[in-house]
Amino acid sequence: MKKQKTNRIKSGNRLTDVSITVLLILLALVALYPLYYTVIASISNPGYIAKGQVVFFPKGITTLAYEALFSEKRIWIGYRNSIFYTLAFTLLNLCVTIPCAYALSRPTLPGKRGLFLFFTITMYFTGGTVPTYLLMNKLKLINTAWIMILPHGISATNLIICRNYFSDNIPESLYESALIDGANLFKFFSQFVIPLSKPIISVMSLYFSIAKWNSYFEPMIYIQDNNKQSLQVIIRSITASLDTSMTELMDPEMLNEVMQQQQLLKYAVVIVAALPLMLLYPFIQRYLISGTMVGAVKE
Repeated sequence: MKKQKTNRIKSGNRLTDVSITVLLILLALVALYPLYYTVIASISNPGYIAKGQVVFFPKGITTLAYEALFSEKRIWIGYRNSIFYTLAFTLLNLCVTIPCAYALSRPTLPGKRGLFLFFTITMYFTGGTVPTYLLMNKLKLINTAWIMILPHGISATNLIICRNYFSDNIPESLYESALIDGANLFKFFSQFVIPLSKPIISVMSLYFSIAKWNSYFEPMIYIQDNNKQSLQVIIRSITASLDTSMTELMDPEMLNEVMQQQQLLKYAVVIVAALPLMLLYPFIQRYLISGTMVGAVKE
């Protein structure tokens, strides 16, 4: 009787596991399908897309959209600028956030509560768009590359996440042992804390990179020079010109063909904008779970 009960429990657990796995797979497919559809639509004949015949596989494969897009010189300028802004912004944030978070995690830091309160206030209060613009103009950062790098050099939310990571994963006993062996605070930080912080550094790098790569409002407001403009704003200007390029002089058949071509180009634009981050993600995926679970489990 006991053996039969145990078998029923195991069978029930197995059924539950299978059900949860199937449900998660379905949810993943639902979440990934829009991106997959954008990919196959960007290389399909626009006539088949308009007829709704492109669902799971591309049809009438063509690369005309990508050829037209990459023939636009502004795209390459946007790529160059956005890559530079993203790398510089991410590096600056890491150089500021990681040491600051570790310092706030130290129990012996003088004025720790006041400093933490100072950073926390920035999560809830900002100067607003107009005062911020006036400040940036006073600092002579308007229409320069520095406007995309220096402001927002530290995020209170990410600072708190990093501080929790250091508090939970860098034991005080390790610091005391390093002091006995002759290490000072800076040597301990560089030779012990940084190597032990690869998960959180990788995750923070991803967060900073995504935030800056997808930035649209800041370059639109602060940068007027097209040679310094980011990829997102350039893509928006291209798609906006597509929307306003039609003329009433076109006959209905030609107008319909032009609209289909423009729709195809918009699919390609989405892929071009998202491709760098999609290529970056697999390299830091192994760190993502351990880094984002900071503070979720207390031992």
